[in-house]
Amino acid sequence: MGDLHAIGEKGEANLKEAVNWWRLAADKGHPNSQYNLGMMYLYGDGGLEQNFAEAKQWWEKAASQGHPRAQMRLKKYR
Repeated sequence: MGDLHAIGEKGEANLKEAVNWWRLAADKGHPNSQYNLGMMYLYGDGGLEQNFAEAKQWWEKAASQGHPRAQMRLKKYR
C-alpha cells in the first residue's frame, strides 16, 4: 500500500500516507518498507524530519535481511 500511495497509483501521490503504510510494514519486519522508510528520513520526505541516524537504523534492519539497496546505502554512508 505504501508503494501505491508513493507513486499515486490510486490518484495523487501522497508521501505522508505512504510513510504511514511503510511504517506499519517496517515494524513487522518487511525489508523493502524498512528501506523506503530510511529513504524518507534521508531526504525528510513524507512529513518526516530529515534524520540521517534514523535512516541508517532502518537501512540496517533491511540490510540484515539481505536487502541489496539497503546494503549499498550503508556502504555509501559509512
